[in-house]
Amino acid sequence: MERLSSNSSFSFLSSEMKDIESYIKQSLDRRSSGPGYSAVLLDTTKDYRGCLFGKKYYDILCLLILITYQPDYFEEFGSYLIYEILEYLGKNLLFPELSALAHNAKSKLIFLYIILNYSKCNSLRRLYSTVLNDERINSVLCKIRFQYESRRKARRLIRHKGYRDHGTLRPTSRWMPTKDFSFDEEQNEIEREREIYQDTVRSILTESEDWYLKLRLEMKGG
Repeated sequence: MERLSSNSSFSFLSSEMKDIESYIKQSLDRRSSGPGYSAVLLDTTKDYRGCLFGKKYYDILCLLILITYQPDYFEEFGSYLIYEILEYLGKNLLFPELSALAHNAKSKLIFLYIILNYSKCNSLRRLYSTVLNDERINSVLCKIRFQYESRRKARRLIRHKGYRDHGTLRPTSRWMPTKDFSFDEEQNEIEREREIYQDTVRSILTESEDWYLKLRLEMKGG
């Protein structure tokens, strides 16, 4: 898809954004009224430890769209999911465009702009057929699992005398070198890759926000 510009893109994206919101709401309503429906709920009485979600590209994109355009469905745990997605993408340096979507908190219009210009779904037809179909939406929501801290019983304190760790000191003849240059090089390469990844995310966000600002200024001037 060609880059969107001019005032016509604002009306186009605004219309499509409303259609997406309506389409997702209808899909979630159908899911809620279907047989065997079970809501995705966060147990706030337990200590949160993390959550599981689908890790495939289109699963993550679908989940981000659902959270962005129908936040009420996720209630208070939408922010938890966003955090976990960002942690997963950043840790593994995956899909900077999806990370940009997760970071975007300024505009639903910018969100759609990023999808159509940077993601694998560069057309609305593909977006509906591949990402926002009922089957994928149901699958993505079913994969969400919240994890909680387990509260085990405290072990009985066992008292003993003396030092129990015997014979574990490494002999002086077996000390490892204090400087491992290959490890340093590996760490430097990881840092370089992480910096490139973060720069890419920032570049996507900056370009998209500049487009939006320019569009708003053109509309005011017109």
